[in-house]
Amino acid sequence: MPLDGQAPAGGHPKQDTPKQDTSDLGNPVSCVSALASIEIMERDDLAGAARRIGAAVTEVLTGLQTDHPAIGDIRGRGAMVAMELVRPGTMEPDAEAAKRIVAACHRAGVVTLSCGSYGNVIRLLPPLVIDDGLLADGLDVLADAVATELG
Repeated sequence: MPLDGQAPAGGHPKQDTPKQDTSDLGNPVSCVSALASIEIMERDDLAGAARRIGAAVTEVLTGLQTDHPAIGDIRGRGAMVAMELVRPGTMEPDAEAAKRIVAACHRAGVVTLSCGSYGNVIRLLPPLVIDDGLLADGLDVLADAVATELG
């Protein structure tokens, strides 16, 4: 359901109060839903969860990068972390390696995404409510796929 509103900074020069000019402006059901979502985000500290997940994922990927020169860069923000694959010794994108790793993860039941302009980036975005054990299991699958596909 749509959720939007209008509140011009400093007010609108031709009106004293905001005007409803769309059918979805201030939809009460959408507003209640948004407020409930914000309450859950605060109650469950989902921003903190994003930071913790991101730190755990980055730690594992950085360890893999040490052992595999085809991992060119690790980057991300919060729980969304990406691993860029390149041909070892170059900065040339290696989309085929990314495809092989993604396929190996999928065969093992872990969903990963390849992305980027050249298709050589593997993006991870675990749910913010994932438990530590399941996250570790998924990262183990990724590590095994990297070891198998990159040698």
